[in-house]
This record gives sequence, C-alpha cells and structure tokens, in this order.
Amino acid sequence: MNYFYLSLPPNLVGSVLNFLSKIKSKRYKIKILSEKPFGESLEGSLELKNLIEEKGLYDDFFISDHYLFKENFLTLPQDFSRVKIV
Repeated sequence: MNYFYLSLPPNLVGSVLNFLSKIKSKRYKIKILSEKPFGESLEGSLELKNLIEEKGLYDDFFISDHYLFKENFLTLPQDFSRVKIV
C-alpha cells in the first residue's frame, strides 16, 4: 500500500491527482489524505471533487481538517519499512 499525504495549495491538487491516477492505473494500491483547504470556493471544490471521481480515486481519497491528522500521521512511520517525504 502506498500512502500519500497532501498539503498543497488548491491550484496544485489537480496535477498531483493526475499523477496519482497514473500510479493507480499501474495496479498500485494507494490511499490519499488531503488537508483542507480543498478549493478556494464552492465551485473550485466541486471541480476537484469531480476530478477525484473522474480519475477513479474516490474510494482512495480522504479529506482532513488542517493538522487534524498530522500527529497521527507522524506516528505511522514506525509501522513502515520506508517513508519518503517529498
């Protein structure tokens, strides 16, 4: 399983989702957690939601409030053989 934790400006999320959908299409199992803000407006948020669905990432995508998951995420590396933060 490959986990991706996104903390990006809304204008970059689309490019990253395109990349992650390519990874998934190669049969890699992925899970994505994205911090809010998720779009700069309702319209932008709906566009990103539609992109998630179009790319087949709906079941693999989770949205967290800012820093709500950060502490839990930082404890996860002890359960993995390797963590790469980019």
